[in-house]
Amino acid sequence: MWRFLLSRVAQSGVVLIGILTLIFALQRMAPGNPFVTEKAIPEHLLASMRSYYGLDKPVLEQWINIMRN
Repeated sequence: MWRFLLSRVAQSGVVLIGILTLIFALQRMAPGNPFVTEKAIPEHLLASMRSYYGLDKPVLEQWINIMRN
């Protein structure tokens, strides 16, 4: 019984990691960026927002942060 439950929990973890990775990849492939607006935003504010949300880091580091959070 316990072996079956542990197996199911482990399988659920693998599926969850797969779903999160798929969502991350789809977000990265989507056109545009999250800061596109009708108004012109100064470049220094865009750089500040990218830094705050971690979008200035490498893709692997962003993925690790998504998994960690």
